[in-house]
Amino acid sequence: MIKEFFKNKKDILFLITKILFLVTIVVFLSYVNFNLYKTNKEKLNELNTLKEQLSEQEERHQELENNLSAAEQEEHWESKIREQGYKKPGEKQVVVLPSEKQEQATSTEKESFWSKIKETFSNLINL
Repeated sequence: MIKEFFKNKKDILFLITKILFLVTIVVFLSYVNFNLYKTNKEKLNELNTLKEQLSEQEERHQELENNLSAAEQEEHWESKIREQGYKKPGEKQVVVLPSEKQEQATSTEKESFWSKIKETFSNLINL
């Protein structure tokens, strides 16, 4: 009877050891799997960010190519030169001035704040 008890105890001890070993392996593999999942998720986010940046850079590249092709045309250079005030030989340059009403409106807008303050103080002094 005693021998059977120890034999069963050895079997139980061996069974517990196997179970602990298997649990340890499962926990270790779960931990490794979770870390792989996290790094995979981070890399996918980084990949999406880089794809967005790539699409933005491709749009910018296309815009620059369009500007370059426009700059190669003679009309583009002519318009740039005319913006700086140059004219072709034989042409007359015309400058359009704002009307007097527009000039007065802008001058009153510029002075309106200070004139109100000045007027307020002069009214207080006259009281």
